[in-house]
Amino acid sequence: MIEHFRHAVLLQYLAVDPTLRGKGVGSGLLDVVIARWARGASVILAEFERPDVHPGHPTHGDPEARLRFYARYGAVALHLPYFQPSLRADAGRVHGMLLAVFDAAGVLTRRGRLVAAHSAAVRDYLDDVLDGADDLDARRLREAAHVRDGILAHPLAEYRNIPSSPLRDPDPA
Repeated sequence: MIEHFRHAVLLQYLAVDPTLRGKGVGSGLLDVVIARWARGASVILAEFERPDVHPGHPTHGDPEARLRFYARYGAVALHLPYFQPSLRADAGRVHGMLLAVFDAAGVLTRRGRLVAAHSAAVRDYLDDVLDGADDLDARRLREAAHVRDGILAHPLAEYRNIPSSPLRDPDPA
């Protein structure tokens, strides 16, 4: 499923029946998604579960395998304490997530950072999905995206170098 934002497209999920995984179905779907939706958007984003927070599931898949799959398409994880914003009024945020950008051509990043225009597109996306939220986690996420030299980008395999949400202040005692 794809969702459009001002300067970004978000790949919310790509689902393949577990019996068809490893047979090229997901690759074919992602090829179409990238080719079709890359036009007109500054960035194509995706949300991934952190393997160190979310265990694998027989139906929903293995987060480690998912990262390996998307890495083949040039996805890189952004250095943000990302959480999936609430999708419905009656649902909470999903913490322990990664926000990634597809950069197969290597044109979005320079020296491991998103270039300025693409960092701005990510900030616009965060402003849209956070919808005015001003709690500690939302402020920290916005602050992490407002770096002068561009948002750091890591290979997906190095996700452990990225802070996980929710971030909590140390015990004041």
